[in-house]
Amino acid sequence: MLRTLALVALLVAPLAHAEPEAPIATVDDLDWMVGSWAGEGLGGRIEETVEVPAGGAMHSTFRLSSPDGTQVGFYEFMLYENTEAGVQLLVHHFSPGMRRWEDTPVAFDLVELDDQSVLFAERDDEEEHSRLQYEREGDTLRAKLIEERDGEDVVTARFAFSLVSDRE
Repeated sequence: MLRTLALVALLVAPLAHAEPEAPIATVDDLDWMVGSWAGEGLGGRIEETVEVPAGGAMHSTFRLSSPDGTQVGFYEFMLYENTEAGVQLLVHHFSPGMRRWEDTPVAFDLVELDDQSVLFAERDDEEEHSRLQYEREGDTLRAKLIEERDGEDVVTARFAFSLVSDRE
């Protein structure tokens, strides 16, 4: 019995001291998103401004307004941050007058990254398994919200932006 315990201890000891895996990306790897973007989506005019990464973080703002630009539907503030586990995305939604939709931000984790594409999965989302994907092709930025419905992936919102200006 003591010999078995000693053998188990020898096998488990290296696992206890194993280095954590390095994150697959940092916010600096998302610099291809930087810029002022405008387009159409959700039945109106959409605008998103993504700032240059600095200090291990990057932030952006989003606004949905009516097609003629006379009324605002809602705003979002997004914060991309480096963490020990990788890049997290925190999102807060606001109605006009800065009325917050959520008590705490909606949290996403970066799960896939290519040259000009990133996929975030909503943390603690056991119902819809929501994911947010951004893809850039030239001066076009596309985003989509993907949710699982009855075991199938369904795109529940699409956004198409054109680059208005670089922010570098």
